[in-house]
Amino acid sequence: MDQGLKASNLDAWPSWTLGVGRLGWIADQGRHVASSEWMGR
Repeated sequence: MDQGLKASNLDAWPSWTLGVGRLGWIADQGRHVASSEWMGR
């Protein structure tokens, strides 16, 4: 029982973490671009 739960949990992890990581990366890029543009003015 526990083993099956663990397996399905592991299956769900990669896409979830990738999605969150991608959102975080996009937010980071946006912040970086905005701050560098603001600094450049």
